[in-house]
Amino acid sequence: MEVKGKIELADLKKMSARVMLRISILLPLIVILIIALLLNMVPSFIEGSGVLSVVFNISRSWHIYLFVLLLVSYFVLSKYDPIKAYKKNLVFKNEITYAINNKQLGITTSKGRICYNWNSIYKIREYTDSFLLFHSFNEAHILPKRFFNSGSDIGRFRKILRGASIKRLKLLQ
Repeated sequence: MEVKGKIELADLKKMSARVMLRISILLPLIVILIIALLLNMVPSFIEGSGVLSVVFNISRSWHIYLFVLLLVSYFVLSKYDPIKAYKKNLVFKNEITYAINNKQLGITTSKGRICYNWNSIYKIREYTDSFLLFHSFNEAHILPKRFFNSGSDIGRFRKILRGASIKRLKLLQ
């Protein structure tokens, strides 16, 4: 099966919003957890003395945790700009062809062709308007559903995915 089309800015914005939302929630929570653990590991003899006691008691308040959450979220969200990425990447400006069969996924762009065996795909996630095909933890290809010729082609693609040995597969149907 072969599907093709052009990635639009809206596709990239939706994908980045989905991915960045998870990162912007998880990363600050991990940072806050680490800070909380470190502060709780401070020996009790340090906490009982003067200035250090005040500093550690203040830092255990929820205000500090909220500030860290907001600060880390801001830096994570401001790091990636889908509009800038869309303008810089020439691949998005030209047609992309996906050749799909039971053994592999072939992607042809203006820069060349790359093939992935299904067992080398890290994760695939289906959304209402697209599929995200992760070939590594932080790199994904967008396959909008509008690239498919019909709903039956999307069904065939899902069937291929279910038969493939993909480690993390999350489909809507």
